[in-house]
Amino acid sequence: MKKRERMTRNRSVTEDLLADARSKLRDLWDFADEHFGRHRIRQDDHFEFFALSFLAKQRTHVDSLIALDRSQDCALIARSMLEGLCLLLWVAQDKRRAGRWRHFAFVHDWRLLRARVQSEIPVEERDRESVLRGIVEHGAQFLKPNTRIEDALALTSDPFKKKWHDEQISQIFEAVSADDIYRAQYSSFSDWHHWGVATMAARIHSSKNALTFSPASLQTAFLSTLTAFHALHDTLAVLIGEFETADSARLAELHDSFLESMQSK
Repeated sequence: MKKRERMTRNRSVTEDLLADARSKLRDLWDFADEHFGRHRIRQDDHFEFFALSFLAKQRTHVDSLIALDRSQDCALIARSMLEGLCLLLWVAQDKRRAGRWRHFAFVHDWRLLRARVQSEIPVEERDRESVLRGIVEHGAQFLKPNTRIEDALALTSDPFKKKWHDEQISQIFEAVSADDIYRAQYSSFSDWHHWGVATMAARIHSSKNALTFSPASLQTAFLSTLTAFHALHDTLAVLIGEFETADSARLAELHDSFLESMQSK
């Protein structure tokens, strides 16, 4: 983490620096595609399903980040990638959480089923049975206090929690020793996500009694690219450490090459 702080502190960002960072990020994306792009998922392994799903989303985020070019909205992508990485690290601490994440899909399906029934939209009986069977098998772990699984089977009130985990995102960052990242990068990116005045004001300019809004930020694009690289790299490191299906030495080379390139310019 110290290396990353030195690399981003007081940097004078240039177009060439951003282009180089994006090129290194694409190299990392290619590595992920080569080793995990066609990886067969074992349906009975909840953590493998969880981790590969998160990797797929991280790769999609990288595509979106590059497509956004210099837009301030790069911060939205970087924020999501940080959150996804910390969730993955947190679940890796106790792999039973992966099953909890996956089984929460039954709660989503139950809510869709309930909405259809209440709206008098026809539902196939086999679909109803499938959802309710999943709720009977896995729904109890998501019940609010003082509710019963029978409440769900009646399709009346909603007895389930809103999320698959009870922790606040700040607690998850802290649990994986990333509370400093939460206070710095994540909070900064979140200001844009929540329409905060700090980042909004930086994009608004007043000239001759008129307001202009500049959506581009070279600095944000660069910091978001750094964040994306580290999020994708650390996600890959978890998968390689777990499944040993890729070249860890090559991943280390990509990481070191990225750091060297960013520090030398």
